[in-house]
Amino acid sequence: HQRCKNELRSNMNWTDHVLKDIRESEDYKQYAYPDPLSKLAKKYPASKWGWGTKPASLILKGIDGKAEDGKPWTVGYGYTWGVTPDTEFTVGMAEHKLREVVADCLVHLVKLVPNFKDQHDVIKAVLVDMCYNLGPQRLAKFRNTLRSFVNKDYESAAKGMENSLWYKQVGSRARRLVRMVRTLTF
Repeated sequence: HQRCKNELRSNMNWTDHVLKDIRESEDYKQYAYPDPLSKLAKKYPASKWGWGTKPASLILKGIDGKAEDGKPWTVGYGYTWGVTPDTEFTVGMAEHKLREVVADCLVHLVKLVPNFKDQHDVIKAVLVDMCYNLGPQRLAKFRNTLRSFVNKDYESAAKGMENSLWYKQVGSRARRLVRMVRTLTF
């Protein structure tokens, strides 16, 4: 069974891998939910309040919290642009936004890592995943790490990833991406 799964994964191209990995990391949510690091999410955790499983505007009516305290609001597969507590995404809308944001990441990555197209497929997937998760502006702040990717010094890039606040905040996703950088395997 595991051999079949590995064989199937080895036949996927890198864009299929990154889409699959983002879906798994972000976990589709139909309704808007507050940023996990926000004041609102810390005071009213998703495990008890059901953020993402019912309209956030309804949850807000039953608690002592303000919409501003949950920014940035998120929906679908981790989408945040223009999301409010009233936002709802069907799976189709979430898939559309996922592909749209990944395409946007590719445009930004060609600027952030000028030799992006010449990178190993696994590295391309890692960079797109990081860009999706952080956004291009925050990823751009990883100057030394990005320089290591440009130089194809993947061990230094992995160390730069590990030494970031992002790594501590993101947990298993960051550990998986660092492993991919070190092993060049999906």
